[in-house]
Amino acid sequence: MLIISIILLWIACGLVNYGGMFAFFQREFPCIAEKNRNRDKSFCNMAFATGPWGLIPTILVSRFFKHGFKFK
Repeated sequence: MLIISIILLWIACGLVNYGGMFAFFQREFPCIAEKNRNRDKSFCNMAFATGPWGLIPTILVSRFFKHGFKFK
């Protein structure tokens, strides 16, 4: 049960990381957002993989989720 809880926590933190970082890159730089969409997705997938370890840097980089969350 502990392993399942850790996995679910890791996935939840990864979703928050991905959504926050992707929204930051897409909404902070709207002039180049469409052009860099695939590159932003690739970079944010790395943020997803960091799980809870990447949560603090994601919060700081995205300026406390200034632009909210975006997944597509």
